[in-house]
Amino acid sequence: MESFRSYPGKILLFGEYTILDGSKALAIPYDEYQGNFKEGHDPRIETYFNWLKEQDLPLDKKKLEQYSKTIEFDSNIPVGYGVGSSGALVAATYDLCKAIDDLPKWEVLAAMEAFFHESSSGMDPMVSYYKKPFVMVDGELKEAEFNEELLPYFSLYDSSTTRATSKLVKLYQYKLSKDNFRDATEWMIEINNSIITDLTANEEIDPYEIQRLSTLQREWMEDFIPMDVREEWDKCFENGTSIFKLCGAGGGGFFLEFELGDSDD
Repeated sequence: MESFRSYPGKILLFGEYTILDGSKALAIPYDEYQGNFKEGHDPRIETYFNWLKEQDLPLDKKKLEQYSKTIEFDSNIPVGYGVGSSGALVAATYDLCKAIDDLPKWEVLAAMEAFFHESSSGMDPMVSYYKKPFVMVDGELKEAEFNEELLPYFSLYDSSTTRATSKLVKLYQYKLSKDNFRDATEWMIEINNSIITDLTANEEIDPYEIQRLSTLQREWMEDFIPMDVREEWDKCFENGTSIFKLCGAGGGGFFLEFELGDSDD
């Protein structure tokens, strides 16, 4: 029986939506969720592999044909939750069917992920493939330093519902046509970039900056936050226990919760 490598999910810590306007973005691997190929058959994998055969990508078409009918993707990464389910599949596919003995470039992985999203930065599959944090800076993906001692401060809040990312992106793009929202976005970009600069330089987390970002998202991106999440978001803010922010597209899936105080409490 053939052995297949496992690939982690990912968390986009900062950069949701503002990445579309050129801001920095920071994503890290999330080992609680994993995916790997196994022997079997899944019509969805066959459809995806058949699509890949038609693309101009450094993939072995014979391998795509061979594996399209003999494997399935065994994953506990929830779909529609923003933790990299398609990114892990793309990373696994490249590793299995690459036509050259070379590490993948983000442009290739982005093109492979276009099957699942209208557009892709390539960040999710890069994080999953290399199992390392990556930062988007000036439209380029770069491997990033990230102090893992900071991880206990971050947790995922489950909204208990999935979301359709493409619809939410279109909503965001529509909102950008409004001057006031454009101004709010500029503030979010400034704060987001400052936070990522500190995190990738192993500086201390500044809760005030995260709170500023959270407040702007709560005020200007309410449509991206389900009602029950808004209630928890507001309650935690009033109690001073944690700070909520979007984790990817919002609308459902996971939200990011930043714990205040001693992470060992």
